[in-house]
Amino acid sequence: MKKYWQSAGLYVLIFVIILAALAFSGKGLMQPAEETKVYNYSDLISELDQDNVKTIEVTKSKEVSNYGIATAVLDDGTKMTVNVPSVDVLMEEVSQMPAEGSDIQIPVDTRLAMVATLQQSVEVGDHILHICQVDKFLGDEDKKGLYAWNGFGKVAPAAEG
Repeated sequence: MKKYWQSAGLYVLIFVIILAALAFSGKGLMQPAEETKVYNYSDLISELDQDNVKTIEVTKSKEVSNYGIATAVLDDGTKMTVNVPSVDVLMEEVSQMPAEGSDIQIPVDTRLAMVATLQQSVEVGDHILHICQVDKFLGDEDKKGLYAWNGFGKVAPAAEG
């Protein structure tokens, strides 16, 4: 019986040492929940309108097919995550304007657009290469230039930081 209590005492001692180590390491057994601010889609649109968004990354939602999740980093470092409509739904909301000298529509805030005429399409492996004659460049230097990164999953200026 004495050996049983010695083994139990050893396990209790090891358990107390582990608890003490966790308590003094600052990690503890239970982490306090971080306070998270809930953002709405309108908050993201407002920050975009005020030009306060440094980067934005959009991923498709696994739960709802017509929506995605946008994670934006604001100029002050705040990270904002919101549910956003899919590209199809967003395109219905994007203001369009006619491209000068063409019958196509382009988004109003476009910095650079090209009006082109298709000359030839060539199959290249599992892709199709379209060779075009550029008829006209349209540009507005007052608009902020954004570029697609990570397979169009992230839109940000070319020079970040």
